Amino acid sequence: MSLTDGTQEIATKGLNIAECMAFASRHAGKSYVSMIRDIFSLGRGFGRLSAEDYFYYRLYDDEKYDFSEKQRFLSERRHTHVANKCNDVRWWAMADDKLIANVILSGYPLPHLQAVFSARPRNCGVKVLRTGADLERFLSTEARYPLFAKPIYGVQSRGAWALESLDRPAGMLSTHDGPKPVAEVAASIAGASGDGYMFQDRLDLHPDLAAICGNLVSTIRFVLIQPDNEPEILHAVWKIRTSDNVADNFWRAGNMLAHLDLEDGRVQRVVQGVGPAQVELENHPETGKRLLGASMPDWEKATSLVLECSQIFPKIHYITWDVAPTPAGPVIIEVNPGGAFALPQVAAGKGILDDRFRAFLRLHKC
Repeated sequence: MSLTDGTQEIATKGLNIAECMAFASRHAGKSYVSMIRDIFSLGRGFGRLSAEDYFYYRLYDDEKYDFSEKQRFLSERRHTHVANKCNDVRWWAMADDKLIANVILSGYPLPHLQAVFSARPRNCGVKVLRTGADLERFLSTEARYPLFAKPIYGVQSRGAWALESLDRPAGMLSTHDGPKPVAEVAASIAGASGDGYMFQDRLDLHPDLAAICGNLVSTIRFVLIQPDNEPEILHAVWKIRTSDNVADNFWRAGNMLAHLDLEDGRVQRVVQGVGPAQVELENHPETGKRLLGASMPDWEKATSLVLECSQIFPKIHYITWDVAPTPAGPVIIEVNPGGAFALPQVAAGKGILDDRFRAFLRLHKC
């Protein structure tokens, strides 16, 4: 996830503050004066919470949060500051450029890379498609489907394509958004801004999890710190994708977040939606299967994988990983220099500023 992306997967702009205040007054018995006082005080605190943050995290609920607990929440507006202070900026490109990260992590489980589209030369161990014609020819005659295509410098899965199959005689691709001509898909990808695309084998979800939510790849977000010694996992969140979405990012409507127990990878809490519209779930809304208590497969392998790989990036002290549970074991999807505070906070219903994270931030003079 790029540090230049100010939203960091938190979609607060869609919240209507007046409507949120009215809702909080009706359903939580919170007075307008009390809400304004909270918002003003929290905005001046370390977390720099905005009015949007206040309602996004439902901090008007005084039965759930006393004021000290509200102060544990950290606004995404603080992300760039924290990432700049905690991480050596000279290391960012190693993670932000997904192709560089793919080369660095080539000894670890990754999605198989079939090809790369880049107008500039890239040496990455696979075929590099330099022109739109090269790309159209690859999609028409060489690619092995299903494929997942994502921008090399992409954020929040924007611009991603799920390419399921090819009808070669008709020249049509089956995509997540329906059938499209190969030429149209190639032109769209070739004309996109940025530094190109990676074309990877589409992964399958581990059968234990596919039985609950269908064969929709849903990754685990691991949040780690490594303050010049052994890396430590602070949070783990399962990003649960629904069938309407091409990826599991929480900003996509319908997707869910699950808070995971760090000891055994079991689901402790599941939420869908944000702010006043947020609901806690026990079962998957599409399959009806139970989510609460579900256990992430190969948990020890997954945690060992991110702890080991974090040490490849010792100067990225605040680092997050997205890992897919697959039939073959955990597979690294991407590494981020930093990462959204929103995901662990929404999933757990608690602020990220616990004693351990505060001590880490003090160490880095945040």
